[in-house]
Amino acid sequence: MGRFLIAIILALLIQSAPRDASAQGRSVDYYLTGGSELSVEFVDVKSIKIEGNIRKYWVESHKVKPTEYGVSFSKSFYTADCVNETNAMIYAAYYDALSNYLFGGESNQPKSRVVPGTVGDSTFQFVCASPAERLQMDARRVDNTFDAAANWFADAP
Repeated sequence: MGRFLIAIILALLIQSAPRDASAQGRSVDYYLTGGSELSVEFVDVKSIKIEGNIRKYWVESHKVKPTEYGVSFSKSFYTADCVNETNAMIYAAYYDALSNYLFGGESNQPKSRVVPGTVGDSTFQFVCASPAERLQMDARRVDNTFDAAANWFADAP
């Protein structure tokens, strides 16, 4: 009887366990905000924090091919000043194609101007827009950033 009860408890625990790493931690809601022939960016809308004219947010960026260090994608935390049109990377983590963490940490990047017409500008415009304005933008929600990035690069000139 004791073994039977333990087996049932184990089965229930296994059944309720998350199926993959993305199911752990807080949920994310990614929008593709822009890209080029080299990279594509996604903003986690749920991460956007508004403090007056300042926005703090997470970006996931995928490369068309791994860098010389094996980086295929990164997750970075930014702060943006929507009035002065500046932003700065606060933290970045870099991963290989199998989602293995390679390296990362705090960034000492100073605030810099957002360059018009760039991928960074598209992301900046998205995070500084109101939720209602975001609905009118060209950004689109994605369920899987890896699939969306693959599709982006497949359609790139």
